[in-house]
Amino acid sequence: MSLKNLIGLYGARHYGHNKDSQQRADDVGYALPGEVGSELGAHQPRVSMSICAMNSVVKTHLAIIDALEGSDGKGNWIHLDTLIGGRNPVATDTVACQMAGITAIEHETFSLCTEYGLGSCDMEQIEVVGEELEDVSFNLERLRNNVLEMPVRFCLNLLSAGEMLQIQRALKLYGLVEPDVPRLEDRETLLSTLTEVVSSEGYYERALAKSTGYALGLLDAIVEDSGTSGSIVAVRKAFEERFSSHYYYPSHRYAVDGAARPYYLLPEGLTAVLEHLKRKRT
Repeated sequence: MSLKNLIGLYGARHYGHNKDSQQRADDVGYALPGEVGSELGAHQPRVSMSICAMNSVVKTHLAIIDALEGSDGKGNWIHLDTLIGGRNPVATDTVACQMAGITAIEHETFSLCTEYGLGSCDMEQIEVVGEELEDVSFNLERLRNNVLEMPVRFCLNLLSAGEMLQIQRALKLYGLVEPDVPRLEDRETLLSTLTEVVSSEGYYERALAKSTGYALGLLDAIVEDSGTSGSIVAVRKAFEERFSSHYYYPSHRYAVDGAARPYYLLPEGLTAVLEHLKRKRT
């Protein structure tokens, strides 16, 4: 938000430390020249430390946050029609976090700025005028605890033309499309056609009914065990424990969130269908 707006001031050539990599230099004010280690080159501090350091040097007189329009995380635009302004960027960003249901002090940038006396991120110490926060608050779309669902076309667009051709052959093999559907070669045509097929009503139910127990077991493992820094290993382990004589090669797709945790990508709606079928089986 507004605290990071000074990032253009960051003097990467001059700011950092030249201690050895085994040594710690946690002071945000640590700048070159400094104590010289045996390694060549400067080590750059974390982004949160850099943002705190710049704001400790350059005072912001007016911070404005544009919350007029945003995305729900899946490519859909939502209208918030709100502006947040303040004379202290730490307090202003804290109010914006509060509106989005985020606790500012839980994030290092805010805790560092508070520690260095740049402003408060305690809502009880911040005066808010204008609209009531409850009236302009919103919930950000967060990554699921297990998988991240994205639009069908987005997921398919991550695949190569060769992978789409394999899907096209599988659709014919399992009777999910008419046998006389012509073989497509052009990637864009493949993408549009497969998106239409997978998005059609009842497709997931028909496709899962044709799936093997191994495929369903893998999907169950993805939904139940993915979403942590070790999710790839966790899913493979769960699959191999369930089917002791089998293993799978993980040629899957996943997204990485801001904490560098991989999340499996599944097309929208698939998780709900899987959970429904699982309840029916039990």
